[in-house]
Amino acid sequence: MVRNLNRRGRLAASALSFVEVPAALHRRARHGDISMVAARSCAARARADLDRVDLVEPRGTVLAIAAELVERHPLRACDAIQLASALRLRDATGLASTFVCADTTLIAAAKGEGLRVLRPR
Repeated sequence: MVRNLNRRGRLAASALSFVEVPAALHRRARHGDISMVAARSCAARARADLDRVDLVEPRGTVLAIAAELVERHPLRACDAIQLASALRLRDATGLASTFVCADTTLIAAAKGEGLRVLRPR
């Protein structure tokens, strides 16, 4: 966690997002859902956004939480780390967290762990 972005709240993301977001965008481009130009543009905007949010590093407690999550939920490793990052942030700050995600399996796990979920449209 690095800095407070605004008066209304904090934005945070797993450091894995630096790789996962562009990977998802380029996968969509390879499947023809979006153009490669759009994927590159969105990836650049995502990198700029991530430079301005608090980052949760995937080590220590986060990895231990992720290992527990894969026992309770049918999550892929990176998804477990994303969710563990949100849970670690919530536990460390004592603040309510909203988990932003579009994956239905990850949404179910986040809700099961007591997080509010926002599904982007």
